[in-house]
Amino acid sequence: MKGKILLHTCCGVCASHCVRVLKEDSWEPTLFFFNPNIYPHEEYLRRKAAAEQLAQAEGIPLVEDTPDHEVWREAVAEGFEDCKEGGARCARCFHFSLARAAARMQELGCEAFTTSLTVSPHKRSALLHAIGREVGGDSFVPYDFKKKNGFLDSNRRAAELGLYRQIYCGCEYSVRHREPFSVAILGMGYRGGVYAQWALEHPDDLRVVAIAEPNPALRAQWAERLNLPPEAVFEDWRQALDVPGLEAAIVALPDRLHFPAAEAALARRLHLLLEKPVGATWEECVSLDAAVRESGRLVQVGHILRFTPYYEKIAELIHGGELGRLVSIRHLEPVGYRKAAHAFCRGPFGQTTKTTPMIVQKCSHDFDLFAWWVGKRCVSAQSFGGLNHFRPECAPTGAAARCLDCPAAIERNCPYSAIKLLREGHDLLYAMHDATPAGIETELREGPYGRCVYACDNDAVDHQIVTLLFEGGVTAQHCMESYTWGRDRETRVFLTNGEIIGNARTLDIYCFSDRSHTRWDAALEAGGATHESGYVMGNGGLLHDWVWTLRTLPPSLYPDRFHESIQAHAMAFAAEASRLSGGDPVPIATL
Repeated sequence: MKGKILLHTCCGVCASHCVRVLKEDSWEPTLFFFNPNIYPHEEYLRRKAAAEQLAQAEGIPLVEDTPDHEVWREAVAEGFEDCKEGGARCARCFHFSLARAAARMQELGCEAFTTSLTVSPHKRSALLHAIGREVGGDSFVPYDFKKKNGFLDSNRRAAELGLYRQIYCGCEYSVRHREPFSVAILGMGYRGGVYAQWALEHPDDLRVVAIAEPNPALRAQWAERLNLPPEAVFEDWRQALDVPGLEAAIVALPDRLHFPAAEAALARRLHLLLEKPVGATWEECVSLDAAVRESGRLVQVGHILRFTPYYEKIAELIHGGELGRLVSIRHLEPVGYRKAAHAFCRGPFGQTTKTTPMIVQKCSHDFDLFAWWVGKRCVSAQSFGGLNHFRPECAPTGAAARCLDCPAAIERNCPYSAIKLLREGHDLLYAMHDATPAGIETELREGPYGRCVYACDNDAVDHQIVTLLFEGGVTAQHCMESYTWGRDRETRVFLTNGEIIGNARTLDIYCFSDRSHTRWDAALEAGGATHESGYVMGNGGLLHDWVWTLRTLPPSLYPDRFHESIQAHAMAFAAEASRLSGGDPVPIATL
């Protein structure tokens, strides 16, 4: 045997051929996985898992040198962001990684080192050899692994072993110089407007080539802002899907249209950003899951909370391990008495026959958080709740059908008065097409938002409690409550070595082992992310993740992405089935 050699491993696929060659040359290889350039972290974990799989199959050791992407950015990419792939930035990256391999070689008991990078036809072996000798001298062995069909052999070997195969080098800058995706936005209300504005601010990522909106004023407003010609502006969403050259669609229509629009878009082989809920029934969710698999397209669900700094921090604390194992979660969604009256009585979500159950419409975000934090499948749901107060029999004696017509003494003392909510509550005007003073008065006289809260033909619940059981015994209790003061979600997380208490702005973190208490403040720790800006960052994070996933994730993994997202819907629909049964536990549907 020649001895032990450290193989700097860029990925399991490339290394699969290199290991065979090294063994044939009488080396004992150790895989050295040091790749701080790989972005995002999920991609890093996929490639690491493939390298570990290879090491196990070959019966050889693997050593991971923990990456620090920010250090890599400063040391390698800063000032070289605009370099094309294969240029100076890549040379600096090679130097950074091979220098670390040279430094760790003897420590890890190896006499020599080399790199799997030379198996790629896109990497210049001569450059890699020169850098290897510069940082390691004679201890660097200049293999050119692409010789003798090395690249083809690596793909064959990877297929035999079932290794994950990436579609880009790993560096975030290698995918930045691609053409933006051409999208149609279906529905130009509040959510559609948020997405359109992001596209305007990120022209290298998305190009809006068509919109659909039934409201003529809103349609004209966005057509002008997006500089769209008349032939790209539609009243009917179906027409927008047939625009030539379309690659993707954003579905921000009313809830009951999410499923038919998504189904039609997938039939046209379009990628989707789909607002939640993805379906009005669990059967629609299952049907859409099948359509996603058949189409081979990426569907990203609009769960924005997991992209906000605050909720990302909770995930980091749970998964970091310092606070022990996760045991249970208690979570409050304080809908707020004003929003409950406005949106879930008078507004579009008051009647479940026209939308979805409130626990699905309002709380699939929350169930998505639970699935993310727990990391295991939810197996059962139990729920209680109902419509307690917003009912005709609870109306004050003498109340009128519209708040403008209500006797002054009754209206003045009613906390749910539409006059108060619309004239004073600017935060409730986002869904109104005309939020001017004149538009508000017209709404109060003629529109649905001016009705008495006790006379809206609504059947959405005003309170609901859900208990969820996950594999491994972790539990989560979720409370959706209308009768609360205006504030955001509150969360308590219980772990074997600590407790986390949060209010969507700050986190109080208690560690049992060292008796410590620290406070994490989003406004201080997350780049000045206040409560409001955190949601803005969540919207941007969602869109960035969608575009980045389209550019970097192998299409074979697209269906799994959607499948994971709708587990939150499975929990919500199971919870509603339990509530309707009077609280019987309901097993969570599996697809």
